[in-house]
Amino acid sequence: MSAAKSLLVVGSCLSLFACGTEAGDPPSADARVPDCGSLLRAVGGRCTPALDECTGDDEVPLPGGGCKHVGVRICEVGGQSGVAAPPDYECLRVGVAECTAATGGPGLRGPPDWTACKAIGAPMPCIAGWAVGKRGFCEPPSEQQPCGSASMAVVGKRTCQPVGECGHGRWGNVLTGTETIYVDAAAIGPELGTADSPFHSIAAGLRATPRTARGHVVIAAGRYEESLRIDRPVRIEGRCAAQVTIAGIEASTAALTIDARDVTLRGVTVTSPEVGVLVEGRATAVLESVVVRDCEDRGIQGKPLATITVRDSLLAANRYAGIDVQGVKLVLERSMVRDSRVRSRDAHFGFGVGGFNSPIAIRECVIARNRGAGVVAIGNGKLDIVGTLIHGTTPRSDGLGGQGVSTASAATLTDVSLLDNTGYGVWTFGASVRLERVLVTARPHPGGGAAYGILSTVYPAGRMPTTTLRDVLVVDAALTGVLSIGDLDAERVAVRRIRGVDVADVRGVGFAISVGNKDMPATARVRLRDVSLLDSNLVGLFTLNAVVTMTRSLVARTRVGPDVENPGGWAIQTLGSETEDRYELDLRDSLLQYNTTGIVADNARVRIRRVAVSSRPTAIHNRGVEVRDRAWLPVFYPRAPALVLEDSLVEGNNIGVHVLPAKAVVRRCVVRGGKAVVDERASDGLFIASGIVANHFNGHASDVSVSQTVVNDFEGVGVLSRGSSLALFGSRVFDIHLAGGRYGNGVAADSLTAGSSPVVVPGRLDLDLVDIARVEVGIVYDDSSGWIRRSRVRHSRVPLFLDNAKPTVGRFNLFSDNDDDRISYGRALPLPASLSLPAR
Repeated sequence: MSAAKSLLVVGSCLSLFACGTEAGDPPSADARVPDCGSLLRAVGGRCTPALDECTGDDEVPLPGGGCKHVGVRICEVGGQSGVAAPPDYECLRVGVAECTAATGGPGLRGPPDWTACKAIGAPMPCIAGWAVGKRGFCEPPSEQQPCGSASMAVVGKRTCQPVGECGHGRWGNVLTGTETIYVDAAAIGPELGTADSPFHSIAAGLRATPRTARGHVVIAAGRYEESLRIDRPVRIEGRCAAQVTIAGIEASTAALTIDARDVTLRGVTVTSPEVGVLVEGRATAVLESVVVRDCEDRGIQGKPLATITVRDSLLAANRYAGIDVQGVKLVLERSMVRDSRVRSRDAHFGFGVGGFNSPIAIRECVIARNRGAGVVAIGNGKLDIVGTLIHGTTPRSDGLGGQGVSTASAATLTDVSLLDNTGYGVWTFGASVRLERVLVTARPHPGGGAAYGILSTVYPAGRMPTTTLRDVLVVDAALTGVLSIGDLDAERVAVRRIRGVDVADVRGVGFAISVGNKDMPATARVRLRDVSLLDSNLVGLFTLNAVVTMTRSLVARTRVGPDVENPGGWAIQTLGSETEDRYELDLRDSLLQYNTTGIVADNARVRIRRVAVSSRPTAIHNRGVEVRDRAWLPVFYPRAPALVLEDSLVEGNNIGVHVLPAKAVVRRCVVRGGKAVVDERASDGLFIASGIVANHFNGHASDVSVSQTVVNDFEGVGVLSRGSSLALFGSRVFDIHLAGGRYGNGVAADSLTAGSSPVVVPGRLDLDLVDIARVEVGIVYDDSSGWIRRSRVRHSRVPLFLDNAKPTVGRFNLFSDNDDDRISYGRALPLPASLSLPAR
């Protein structure tokens, strides 16, 4: 055997080594066949590391013999990506998948069975003039024409529907009886209230009804110019809204004022120079098949203690609000509220439906093209919206508002579509809100303002919101898909294509969770399960001062922007919590794929388990997992960061795991596949790739422990300790390549100058049962220290390079099958040129 390929077991006293019995080394009973114990084996009369030959890229040698798989694998079932983890490596699908429901609308498919496509949003087919757009679901054109003065869009119908039926004859389809009082403005002759001699005005008909028993008034076709006060129980029925109009005549009084219980209004159109229908006192009013339009104040106004039910009706082009209630129980069913306008005298509002301290139920309605807000609720009421489409809300004349739903009251939205409202799909203030089977899109404010799909913020008095999302799809918001400044519980949620406000804007966050800053010390509690965050700009998930648990989720295709200093493209960015002593991010059973960078944690404690971080190569340096201490920046909280990374895969990054500085534990992971990139800001113009880096920064060192981990296929360094402490146990490092003709180090420790100080901070590197193969230089100590025990370096240029370093090298290490199995000293190692090695 040649000298260059001879076996070298480091055991003699070298000038730079501390010699002696290695702690835990078993004594030799026989020089020829030593008793090496369970962690060593006898080779050629000597004890050497008991490390088997592991051939799989995700295998590590077990102490004492054998190999085991570590990390996770990326897999796919039925077109949906997932992760497969030991011991059985069964593919666990993550996130949710968009699909087309049986109704033809959008849907989501996800756990527990991944078979049924669950319909999302209001059950709206493509009505006349609508079309399936690029987002994959039926949506209105930007300039939709209204249906007509007495017809409306109806949930579940493909064409505009008339508001009630006119029928035939003088009274249409109205059922009359012996107590019915008749009104016909076109009649002549005596006014007796009978079918043959009807009253000529509605007011006369009302006066003829009893005050105690419930009266019945029917109205023939015609225009009735009068302002009415209804102060008794009565049922008022016109032939139909298309043919009967009540036009208020008082400039300061509602066209109809209802101040009685058990009042029904059906089959009429109401218009007014003031409020259309006013319900006050303890009145109870039911409006059916009614049109309230072109009122110069509110279409319907309710005052405290009243109860209002509106069914199968249209409220159109009213000023200030379609419906506005205060302290009123409101039920709105199968109706449309559209084209509300700002009030002429003060340019205020223009919302569709609004309430203060009111329980409001909206079911199977279309609320379209209003101003300021589609639906707004504040105070101590309760908002319940089911099976409803809210779309096309625009800002008020002062540029404010434009949201689909704005609520400071507790709210539940079920089977709701919020399409192309301006600024916000849903905006909640300090309220408990639940969204289930909801579809949200949002468009930016004119002039380039932001757009949020769902925004939950604190109430001005400091009340924290609580938001629950179940089976929710958010698409095409222009800044943030979901922003929660408070507690959030989300399950089976997809957020897709969150872009900047304009083409050049890098901003665009899928999920953002925050409670602000030190002036708002509360910490948000967040649970995310089966969530997909796709095609965001800048960040998929951003958290600040929150405690987040995220499981079975997918974050993919987050893009970078033009800012070189802050390019974004991060799957997850989390910032520390000031008040909590827990992990800010607990990420499990998830996949971060095709992002520029995986996870960036600033002053945060992060635990990652059974996660695949598979980044895409870019022209800038990117990181798989980076934990960094930014306490020196006043905007960040002074919390010592920490990382626990277990049973995971990190691949495709320039730096796989970067600890800068922090305390980190890496167990049973695979870290692989990084390319060096040209970087003019680097001292040598090259940013080398590294698998795991423990870095020193601003006077603080990292403390990193790595065990049973595979690091391979990097251009630069496999594992690096820079002015920090790193311990590597039971791991493999192999296929570390040259970067620009330099480096190619398996594991290395070097010193670092502490900021502007001339003080040199040495690195420390401790190795035990480590297998290093197919690298340029196996182990490098440069102005650093540490120890090497029961480890081996094979099939490399040189096993060990020392420069002003005094590590302790135990006698049971194995350097074999390298180009030269000896140790190299000093700085004369100009790889890939010839080696300068001392004589044996």
